[in-house]
Amino acid sequence: MAVVTHVMRHILVDHARARVSKKRGGGAIKVSLENACQLADQQSALFLDLQDAVDRLREYDPLRARMFELDFLAGLTTAEIAEVLKVEPGKVKYWLSVARAWLRRTVSNEAPDPGHE
Repeated sequence: MAVVTHVMRHILVDHARARVSKKRGGGAIKVSLENACQLADQQSALFLDLQDAVDRLREYDPLRARMFELDFLAGLTTAEIAEVLKVEPGKVKYWLSVARAWLRRTVSNEAPDPGHE
């Protein structure tokens, strides 16, 4: 599951970068791979900002970043994330809410480094 999440993250980032680098309407044909790729097509710049924020979070707290990836990219439930990471579900729920809030503020340029929260 960890490998799949890692590969999916890189596919989405590459896809978003390709979309951002092309000029508007550049003759590209839109291909919908799945809901995640549709999100990347519509919100490529936002997705890259989120990716940068997750990378920043990973520098300070790899566990929270991993939880977010398993939740957002792999679509795992709180219980599944707890099982994969060998932590209590309550801890996953709490840290995911903290990570989501920090990422939301970071993408909107309002958050300090996670090490300072």
